[in-house]
Amino acid sequence: MKHIEQYEQSGYTPVSGKFTLFLRNCVIWQIIQFAWINLKMTILIVKSHH
Repeated sequence: MKHIEQYEQSGYTPVSGKFTLFLRNCVIWQIIQFAWINLKMTILIVKSHH
């Protein structure tokens, strides 16, 4: 049985991949996400007022 040390890498949060980091820093992707969330909220509000 392997002894697990308290401060091994497996005890920390996983590191994001290159594609995930790219999407987090891509301004165009952020604008698309912002527009999509706003569209969903607008649809929800319009439906709730009928």
